Amino acid sequence: MINPCSTLQYYRTSLVYDDFTKQITFVICSFEGYHEIEVILNSLLVQRIPNWNAIVLHDGYNKKFEDIVSKYTSVWKNIIYLYSPTRESKWGHNLRNLAIQHIKTDWVVNTNDDNYYVPIFTEEISKAIKTNPDIIYYPCIHNHPRKDNSNGTDYGLFTPQLKRGFIDFGQFVIKTSDLQQFKINENKPAADGELVDNIVNKYGINIKANYINKCLFVHN
Repeated sequence: MINPCSTLQYYRTSLVYDDFTKQITFVICSFEGYHEIEVILNSLLVQRIPNWNAIVLHDGYNKKFEDIVSKYTSVWKNIIYLYSPTRESKWGHNLRNLAIQHIKTDWVVNTNDDNYYVPIFTEEISKAIKTNPDIIYYPCIHNHPRKDNSNGTDYGLFTPQLKRGFIDFGQFVIKTSDLQQFKINENKPAADGELVDNIVNKYGINIKANYINKCLFVHN
């Protein structure tokens, strides 16, 4: 399933793809997400502003997965594929650290193959970047049953906070330099919250956090 949009032009807005400086890198981790990876990549291909790169990573070598992703990487040069030498089963955190050296943009969003983004995601992030923030964050629809969801169960609106236990990977965009400084704790399931804690502590009370009050993706 390849997105039908032209590789050169996104017709709804008549914007030539190469006119945009890449600002954001999506680091997308997966393990045998054969269907999911196509969903998230297609959600990126219909972004109104194509100012993004994507690094797709698989936990260990997988020929079937590689064949699926190669349909994208062979056409869209802003999508690259990597895999770890062996399967490590560390919640994808080993893959996120593997990706760091390959990020060529100033901003990064760590995410997973079971998320998909609304078409205005990169447009909203671009607006937020112009305010020169230290971190950008936003709500999502969360599929896990959570008391913090707006409906108290699954598929409710999950509004994040900048602290451990109240934010997920995919819900925040950070500076690549901060990711390089702190990296991701591969031994902690809640490494997303720990990373946010480290960034908040770095900037202290003067942190410039840009909160976008829009639901920008679905954790599925």
